[in-house]
Amino acid sequence: MFIIRYDSTSTVYTVHHYSASLQRIITAHHYSESLQYIITAHHYNTSLQRIIIAHHYSTWIVSGRYAHLFSKGILVMLIYLVRHGETEWNKAHRLQGRSDIKLNEKGRELALITGKAFEDRSLDVIFSSPLIRAYETASLIRGHRDTSIVCDDRIKEICFGDYEGKETEELMKDGSGRLQAFFGETEKYDPPDGGESIDELRARTQSFLDDKILACENIYDNVMIVAHGACNCSIRLNMLKLPNDQFWKGAYQHNCCVSTIELKNGKYTMQDECRTYYDVCDS
Repeated sequence: MFIIRYDSTSTVYTVHHYSASLQRIITAHHYSESLQYIITAHHYNTSLQRIIIAHHYSTWIVSGRYAHLFSKGILVMLIYLVRHGETEWNKAHRLQGRSDIKLNEKGRELALITGKAFEDRSLDVIFSSPLIRAYETASLIRGHRDTSIVCDDRIKEICFGDYEGKETEELMKDGSGRLQAFFGETEKYDPPDGGESIDELRARTQSFLDDKILACENIYDNVMIVAHGACNCSIRLNMLKLPNDQFWKGAYQHNCCVSTIELKNGKYTMQDECRTYYDVCDS
């Protein structure tokens, strides 16, 4: 980690860590009014977001009008990654992909139970796939809060092309070996006509993480992402920098399961994986 030090005499030589606009910052005596804008992530590259370490700064800064910017030390974002509630196609073991299938009654019930578990937790924003099963899940979890739900096409489910709507049992017998590879050796998966590859899925979910999560590390404390089984696996792999052969190696994703990930200094750490707030045996 690179530490910024402010005192009354020193010059900060940190050109290679900052954007050009922050080369050779001359310290404390120049910043009585303007310091508040120095501590903003859009001035820094992502590696310096949220480097707010109070004991490294002068007493004048910590005790003064900007103390609230430093009081928490290195700040942490918590990300709640949620799979949508149950649909009739889930029950029938049919591939949904981009098909826009709504929640069934049980799916809505599971989302409400999950929302109840989160009713005392603050959420700064909820990012949702625009597909109705995810958006409805996000809305039910949000409940009566005024938290914004922001839809993003990059966290839609993987596209299965010609396979969408077909039962997995039928596809396992089609002789192509595609579905066996998808669920067993994902690194070898060859998508059907009109379908999306694992690398394509990972590219768009990484773009989402870069734009909506990493770039907002210094803005949000608690973020929820409501998406889909394969999409969430892709997000997990990207966060933890894992290869494609680890695609399904995490805990099983029941409907409305929640994984908790910590983001600190640009690094993701899995804290709790695929927790459900209902009895899976009864579902």
